[in-house]
Amino acid sequence: MEDDIETSFQAAIDNGKINGAVICATDAEGKFVYEKALGKRTLLSGEKLPQQLDDVLFLASATKLLTTIATLYKKIAPLQEGHLRPVEEAYGFPLAFHPGEGWMYGGGLDWAGRIVERVTGRTLGEHMQQRIFDPFGINSAQFYPVTREDLRARLDYVKILRSVLANDGKVLKPASVNDMFEHHLSHEATAGHKAVLASPMGAFFSMGVEPSTKVSHGLGGLLTLEDVDGWYGERTMTWGGGLTLTWFIDRKNGLCGVGAVQGTIRLDGKVAAELKQTFRHDIYRKHASWKSEQR
Repeated sequence: MEDDIETSFQAAIDNGKINGAVICATDAEGKFVYEKALGKRTLLSGEKLPQQLDDVLFLASATKLLTTIATLYKKIAPLQEGHLRPVEEAYGFPLAFHPGEGWMYGGGLDWAGRIVERVTGRTLGEHMQQRIFDPFGINSAQFYPVTREDLRARLDYVKILRSVLANDGKVLKPASVNDMFEHHLSHEATAGHKAVLASPMGAFFSMGVEPSTKVSHGLGGLLTLEDVDGWYGERTMTWGGGLTLTWFIDRKNGLCGVGAVQGTIRLDGKVAAELKQTFRHDIYRKHASWKSEQR
């Protein structure tokens, strides 16, 4: 019997492996909607309350997608004269490899975010608020959530996923969104990417995709280059946030989703990985079941 979201996540909660979870998925039209909050959350005071769909979650590397969108946004002021010096003239640090000749997980998008700040004259958070969040009425995504007791970040994130899935032009031009889902690694970079995936850290960067599946990197996350039977379609983009969060956008099958675990203090990484994989697969079964009921 295949694992389902409700049973697997509830068992992990009952066994003390996680505190709770928040899961959401939708299609491009918003007709299929799956939302589930399980378990409990712990407040700073130590009080435990039932997990809610609108609870604040730690996004971690899930901000990479948002930074990618902010970087691709075209309507920013052009660089001024005197700010066009090539990188090699401004920095003397040796390169691990020349651009396009390898692949390494690093802080590239952090620096892209800094460039956005320099070009726009705003903080990255302010730029994201104006260009990404405001079109959706989002006022809850923050880099410093501890200062905002009214935050409700989880459902807001899926609004961005759905917009990219639908390619509705709210955050980026359709051509820019299409470019995000292209294979952007050179031959040499592809070889470097494969080497990383084959390393002991490979499981962390594969996002649950089997080693035999052809993958690459788009602009914002891992990209599948072929269909996976009963699961991801070709050119599905996916990434995560630390050990506890995962998201995907499958334009071919018209589905996107985010699943997040509220971990215990000593998080069992193996259990968290298994639960994320259950979410990734079972949400497709639920979507297929829903579609069959619509016929």
